[in-house]
Amino acid sequence: MPTQVLLSYIKQHINSANPLKAACDELVRLCDLVSQSGFCIDDMSILVIVFLNGKTLKKWCEDATKHAENPEDWLQYKPRDDDDISDISEEDLGEVESPKSNNINFDIYDTSNQYSIEEAEEFADMTIPDI
Repeated sequence: MPTQVLLSYIKQHINSANPLKAACDELVRLCDLVSQSGFCIDDMSILVIVFLNGKTLKKWCEDATKHAENPEDWLQYKPRDDDDISDISEEDLGEVESPKSNNINFDIYDTSNQYSIEEAEEFADMTIPDI
């Protein structure tokens, strides 16, 4: 999710007692509603780190959101044409197979062939420093 989305919500809640908390709460609620947009389709946490540099939180919020769009602009659902993949190269797709139809009206891509068994077994041994 772009940072701009969060800034838009901070802008909307700038006069709240705690604009960061209000904006994050609203954004999490929104994510439950717009999962079809391509944003927020996963479990999520929001961590906001602010370096005030001597400013008040309100002043920082005002400065940070000066050029932020209105949150309503992000709520405009734009359906995606999932069948139009003309702008995706073969390299982007890798070895992904064609969609497999199921009986619940959406396609499932089988990506299981992207890693060998040996490669997948190594994933269990990965730690954060390995990434």
